[in-house]
Amino acid sequence: MKLGIVIAFLVVAAPASSAQAEAPASTGAAVATAESLLDARRGFATQLTRAGSAAPALAAPPVDFLTLVKFESPVGPLSAYLTAPPGPGKHPAIIWIEGGFPIGASGALQWEPQPFDNDASASDFRRAGIVTMFPTLRGSRGNPGRQESFFGEVEDVLAALEFLRQLEHIDRERIYLGGHSTGGTLALLVAASTDKFRGVFALGPAARASDYDESDLTFDVANPREDQLRSPIEFLHAVRSPTWVIEGLAGNFDAFVELRKANKNPRLTFALVQLADHVDHLASTNRLIARKIALAAPGAALSLTDTEIGLAYVEFWQAVRESEDLRTLARLRLEGVSFDKPQRFRHYASSHEREQLELAAADAVKNGFAQPEITEHAEDGETSYFVLVLSIEVRLKSLDAVFKASAAMETIAKIHGVQYDGWGA
Repeated sequence: MKLGIVIAFLVVAAPASSAQAEAPASTGAAVATAESLLDARRGFATQLTRAGSAAPALAAPPVDFLTLVKFESPVGPLSAYLTAPPGPGKHPAIIWIEGGFPIGASGALQWEPQPFDNDASASDFRRAGIVTMFPTLRGSRGNPGRQESFFGEVEDVLAALEFLRQLEHIDRERIYLGGHSTGGTLALLVAASTDKFRGVFALGPAARASDYDESDLTFDVANPREDQLRSPIEFLHAVRSPTWVIEGLAGNFDAFVELRKANKNPRLTFALVQLADHVDHLASTNRLIARKIALAAPGAALSLTDTEIGLAYVEFWQAVRESEDLRTLARLRLEGVSFDKPQRFRHYASSHEREQLELAAADAVKNGFAQPEITEHAEDGETSYFVLVLSIEVRLKSLDAVFKASAAMETIAKIHGVQYDGWGA
């Protein structure tokens, strides 16, 4: 069996010099000299042009590890879920801002099982003994005020921070901030507003508020000042806590490159996870961050490198893929398939783009797969998708050969942006 794909080097986080796109530099002399985002906003009154998307009020959680709490903000009391402390004494804590619109709209993600490839629950922090707060923000979830699309929400997160700092069981010197997607964007803006967080983790942020669809925003995106005061790229210089910006190569890549290119602040670390997309690195990244926070000694700086983030992604998905391989082997054994003699097994991939599958097939053939066949299928009577089937000879009793075959095919699929759908007889 010939498998020439080298997986390890493909997934180590890319250095800054690997940027492949040029981005416009940050503009605005006034914000470039502001000590913080709040300084730059002083005296400015935002003008809202539309209402935000609705979301129901938070309900009492159906699990004993979460409590529904209220914290005071400039617009009134806001709701949040808060995890219980793991025991007596003082503990580290993190405020986690969920993505999407409304921003931070905490819901059943906290107690319902999440898929490996899109685990936005941030539950690894709780499992690591880190008290976790999931705040909802103004104008959503039954809260007072109006949604301001990254403006007043900064003050809401700062209010959540002050709430945590007053709790007896929280080590106020070890409070972190994290968020994903729109939550990552807001986390970067908050990081430019205070130095009270021990560390900040912005996963998949945008460079500017106007990068999002106008229909999701509540301000006039044509007003450059409104957009400027909501855009992390304008305030990277004001970040005073250690901050990590993390994204998958197939995620918000352009925004990642633009932010990295504009940054001159040594407090920010940029990590690009090769082969990952906007969401499938969340489980591995958050698990690694949680472990780092839990193991960090009081007073010690948290160490988190781009290489560690990349390797965590590789190891996580290797474990997921191998568990799926073992389930396939169990099914084949029940079907009476021989494990002793070499035989050919089919691997499957799919995409809406035939050309991408053709490229994947060519790479797979170079790595020992054979007999590629692409067929077209109707999805809903209007659109079509394509399925690639290839085969490779393995002896099932050789787990190493089985794992290598699926690893190679999954890597090829990720490289070409197609879906790997597993293998069978």
